[in-house]
Amino acid sequence: MDVVQWSCRLMASSFRCTLVTPQEQVVSTSVSYASIPGWDGLFGVAPKHAPLVAKLVDGPLRLDCVEEGVKSYFVGSGFAQIKGDLLSLVVERAIPVDQIDRQEAEQSLQEALEVVAETTQKMDAKQRQINRARAMLRLAR
Repeated sequence: MDVVQWSCRLMASSFRCTLVTPQEQVVSTSVSYASIPGWDGLFGVAPKHAPLVAKLVDGPLRLDCVEEGVKSYFVGSGFAQIKGDLLSLVVERAIPVDQIDRQEAEQSLQEALEVVAETTQKMDAKQRQINRARAMLRLAR
């Protein structure tokens, strides 16, 4: 197989992908597949995908790069656009999986769970107050 045939075959089985955050361009490479965290769940993109604009949520992004192998990221919310042979991902943040700080993530989860527990307790107290007032109003009629 000569270089031209190889190049044509590569183009047919891959597409261009760019991943950007407000701070930087993280990736610009050829990929054969992408798994993307969409609003309605993970979805895959392969060569010759139909045009699409999708809202993204926090989650895992997997790029099967033609030359570099698989790259995995945690991405923050954003948008994806597929047009022709270009996948554009614009996200709030993109952290390579190998750079995620496990302790920091665990601490963030614990803090969020504490806020939820505190908020739930306050909501329960408010609901009891509402129920009490409604019961008193029913009796006062």
